[in-house]
Amino acid sequence: MDNTLTFEFESLVLPGLPLTELGMSWEPDQVSCSVVQDELKITQELEGISEQILNKKKGAVNNATFNYRRAEVSQDRLRLEVGLSQYRYNLLHAAFEPGMVESHPEFLGQMREQVRQEDLFDLDNLGGPLSSGVGITTVVVLADNLTVMIRRSNKVSMNANLDHPALAEGVNPEEGLAGKIDLPSVAIRSAKEELNLPIERKDVLFLGMCVDGRYWWPGIIAKVKVPFTWQEVRDRSEGARDRWERDDIRFIPYTPEGIADELRHAMEPGKGVTGFGSIALLQAGIVDFGKEVMEKACH
Repeated sequence: MDNTLTFEFESLVLPGLPLTELGMSWEPDQVSCSVVQDELKITQELEGISEQILNKKKGAVNNATFNYRRAEVSQDRLRLEVGLSQYRYNLLHAAFEPGMVESHPEFLGQMREQVRQEDLFDLDNLGGPLSSGVGITTVVVLADNLTVMIRRSNKVSMNANLDHPALAEGVNPEEGLAGKIDLPSVAIRSAKEELNLPIERKDVLFLGMCVDGRYWWPGIIAKVKVPFTWQEVRDRSEGARDRWERDDIRFIPYTPEGIADELRHAMEPGKGVTGFGSIALLQAGIVDFGKEVMEKACH
């Protein structure tokens, strides 16, 4: 059984779901993220599945990670609230990993009995018991009207061997110690660590939130424009600290047609685009070119 949650846009089927309205965007000072002292609560059944997954993956149990709690969305404000959980709950996502589905399909079956899709992405109770790992996916638009696509390495834990728009970064626990997380700073860190790109706060445009449909996981999407050409970015990226996270780097035209052509392959095995990435590309195109133009290109 295919467990991927999908979204249809014209003739395209994408492995993700938008949580905020298509075409909306927010400047950095319109986005806030607060940390609440609210430990993630899961049922006894999910706790047991989590422990079984830990035993199979031999993962750490004492690290901490943020989990989405709720979100408030309006035309001029995007407010997020996150809590802090033990790392073991983040491993519930591992039940969706292809290898785990093949070797232990019962984990995913048991989880789906406990978690209802309609509850999972309710903005008033965002993510529920699967919502661990707060992260941001960023589309990078270049000076020569191209955008960067990354082939994720098989060494990464999520979305291995899939293509992704430029930047994908999780929030570190220490980034929320003051009770707030500055999400533009996370995007800036991501650009430096993954592509060795200097970006500024004013460069970040938030595109809202979406779900990675392969893992039933909510996340934040954004876009930045940089004053570099493809060749300059490629050269700079060779010095990036987290270069190991990718197997390849390439470009596609940042046009409605270029985005549409890429997204036509989003669901293909071995050539797919991540759920976060597919919705981020689509949303970026709608914000920059308009919904009607993107609909025509994707038809």
